Amino acid sequence: MNNLRRGIFNILVNYFVSNIPFYFIRKKIYSLFIDIGDNSNILMGVRLLAKNIVIGNNSIINYGSVLDSRGAKIIIGDNVDIAPYVHIWTMEHDPQSPFYDVVKEDVVIKNYAWISSRSTIMPGVTIGEGAIVAAGSLVTKDVNDYEIVAGNPAKKIGTRNKNLKYCLNYKPWLN
Repeated sequence: MNNLRRGIFNILVNYFVSNIPFYFIRKKIYSLFIDIGDNSNILMGVRLLAKNIVIGNNSIINYGSVLDSRGAKIIIGDNVDIAPYVHIWTMEHDPQSPFYDVVKEDVVIKNYAWISSRSTIMPGVTIGEGAIVAAGSLVTKDVNDYEIVAGNPAKKIGTRNKNLKYCLNYKPWLN
């Protein structure tokens, strides 16, 4: 029965709700399944692969992204910008396990973080406050507050300004 419920959820959310062209309707429906803060927006075409997701205020999840919380929670803070085609995973197989065991760990993305296009965040990772993950990066370890990381695997390449005061509010009518 659990697989049936998961299948129904995936069809409803990922094929119908995610393609509704009006953000306020999508948000209203998403809020029945996940905890989504004020002024936050999940754009069209985002795939949610379970309901263990918490999104803070004024955050944006861009089109084509995948949030897979089947294994554990995904916790996204306030004023977080998740660019298009970002993948966030909470579950992976243990390559050392003789039985192909599954490892499940939370992913935490703190306030003012910016995850650039086509980045992948692996299970158990915490992205610090104000941190930036450069486009196409594979994040396998925690990123400290205000660090800028890039590459595969992601490594520190710089530090971000700590005086962040912006408030994201991106709500295009038809996206």
